[in-house]
Amino acid sequence: MRFALGGAFVLAIIFAIIPTRAPEGLEPIAAHKTDLFNLETMSVLIAPESESDLSIDGQNQKVTDGSTLKSQATYKLNNTAELAISSIHGLISFKNQAGFSLKGNEIKIDTGDIYCNFKGNHQGFKITTQYGSIVPVGTKFTVSVRETCVKVHLLAGKLLLTSSKGKEKVISDSTPVFILPGGEFSDKPVSREEAEAQRVPANPGMQMPPASQPEPPKKAPGTILDTL
Repeated sequence: MRFALGGAFVLAIIFAIIPTRAPEGLEPIAAHKTDLFNLETMSVLIAPESESDLSIDGQNQKVTDGSTLKSQATYKLNNTAELAISSIHGLISFKNQAGFSLKGNEIKIDTGDIYCNFKGNHQGFKITTQYGSIVPVGTKFTVSVRETCVKVHLLAGKLLLTSSKGKEKVISDSTPVFILPGGEFSDKPVSREEAEAQRVPANPGMQMPPASQPEPPKKAPGTILDTL
């Protein structure tokens, strides 16, 4: 009996001294690159109260606090519901009947509002809308998508905007910027009639394009970001 107890004591000391190793093909949690931004690892912080407040791929579903959103799925908030996801890198909130989808580190939003507040690494993150895209550069901002325009309101940091026409604009102050259907930037929204006149036809080949001046050559991707 005394020998058995002594042997157990020796084994305990050996296991305490020798470091444990992960199974072949797996890494310890500490070895993972947890500093990388990833939308799919952001967990739900604020969930809609009822199942009818959120539809996923056209079906009413309920998400719970702490869960994650599925990539490639289409989400639509109903009524006055709000959905917020968060991680160590910051917070993203959807409201005002937002309709959106996630793919990789990109959010495509078709309707409603999105609020972003980043405090850490968010490299590769991008928001796309029907009239243009938004890339944050260490920032806090809101994006409101409407039928006639996309309103971008910077609260802190900088943003790189790219319109559907390929034009780029860097904003660094709190003056709202509107991305119009015709691919231009404006300091004010346009009426429904003006937006309809600017909107590109679904099948341009069926109509004669309006006369316009030649567009200047586009800058190489990343040119503006390199100057920020």
